[in-house]
Amino acid sequence: MTLRTILFWSAHSIILVNMKKVLAVFTFVLMFANVSAAIASHPESDSAWSKMHFITAVVDYWHYEEFPDIMQDSGALLGFNYAFKHNISLFYFETNLEAEYGQTTYDGHTLQTNAEISFSQNNFIYMGQVWAGLQIPIGNRVHLIPKVGYLYRKLTDFDDDVGGDYRREQRYYGVPVGIDVIVKLPVGQLGITAWATADFRGQNKTFLTNVGGDRDLNVNQDKGYGYHLEINYMYDMFILGGFMRFWKVDNSSLQFAVLPGPGGAQFYLEPENETLSIGLKGGVTF
Repeated sequence: MTLRTILFWSAHSIILVNMKKVLAVFTFVLMFANVSAAIASHPESDSAWSKMHFITAVVDYWHYEEFPDIMQDSGALLGFNYAFKHNISLFYFETNLEAEYGQTTYDGHTLQTNAEISFSQNNFIYMGQVWAGLQIPIGNRVHLIPKVGYLYRKLTDFDDDVGGDYRREQRYYGVPVGIDVIVKLPVGQLGITAWATADFRGQNKTFLTNVGGDRDLNVNQDKGYGYHLEINYMYDMFILGGFMRFWKVDNSSLQFAVLPGPGGAQFYLEPENETLSIGLKGGVTF
């Protein structure tokens, strides 16, 4: 290969590299221009939600049941909900935090002898959600927001009157898919939210050592689903709404444990169960 050939291919390579860099910069400029145009065509004033912060008090009738005919637990829960909702051009982001507490009535059977029991117990529920979606305007008054998120829910129930410091922790994890429909009315704004998760997982820990057991019960529930429906009306800085939420989880894995009394040594599980919540919420937005 002659020196002229080497110089030719070297110069050719340099030109190609520089052309690729120029093309990359040009492509980036075009993308930035398109994004800027999209932002300009969907200003913040045209966002689906006219407020970003939502703080509400929650009152909730809660009913939990284990099958087949093992126990029921129901009562009123009180709590609060905070939601942060933000639109950036076509994109939508949301963080939602909820906490509830209440004393409910447990009607069921003992683990050892299956004898009927009834008592009051304390329940604390915490749920956190994060969402991302797209804002789709339909005319001047309606917005659709299809979205996908991640959900974490923790239930703790405990009672000091049943053979010691009874306590159980139940955790759910899921990836829900949902949609918001926001309608701007002549007076105020109406919001409808629906989401569902068809493949959430559960983990349960029952502190059997607190009631005389030889170990705590740690089991997994690998199959379940849930859904949530909600409607809200917002006027100025005030918001009022209602919701319904449902969970269903199949039987958990088995774990051997020993409890005091006849029949106490056996394999235990967290039974198939359903939870229904129906509630009202009201508060302020800003």
